[in-house]
Amino acid sequence: MACHVRQEDRTFASKPSQKTGLLDLRLTQLVDDHGQTVFSTAFRILGNASDAEDVTQDVLIEAFLKVENHDITNLEGWLRKLAVFRALDFRRKLRRESVIPLEADAAISHSASVHDAVVCAETAERLRCAVTKLPERESVVFSLRYFEQQTNQEISSLLGISSAAVSTALHRAKTKLVAFIQKPQSEAEK
Repeated sequence: MACHVRQEDRTFASKPSQKTGLLDLRLTQLVDDHGQTVFSTAFRILGNASDAEDVTQDVLIEAFLKVENHDITNLEGWLRKLAVFRALDFRRKLRRESVIPLEADAAISHSASVHDAVVCAETAERLRCAVTKLPERESVVFSLRYFEQQTNQEISSLLGISSAAVSTALHRAKTKLVAFIQKPQSEAEK
């Protein structure tokens, strides 16, 4: 049964303004152009699609609200950086709430044993947790380098720091992460 609505039967609480339409269009364009990049960045850090979607939504809304008031020369880089910050914040919040994610991201071949799969998933989760315990600069630099495969020069440009500072932050991060990962599980959770 087809439903026909006459034009005069339609009622609107308020007619959208032209400005609202332009804002909707710009938000849609931002999501279309950069949503996947933001999601991928968040997912690599969080390892959970649902959490990454939440972070993606927060990042895109924050970016939409801030982009006009900031002089941003590299929007994609700025969005990646913002996604890293928000994903790390999200993980810290989860840790404070003592929520343990049920899903773990594990790069496992089909022929790997169940034991290998569990070890890989556990190690990936411990790494993600350890990254959130690093000082902010080290966690951001490490995340951009290894989760986003950015070069040191790209990170330098994105964060506005020297390449030497990037290298130093990476070295410190790796040293701390190795120490954290090598600790027994019970000791590392403290």
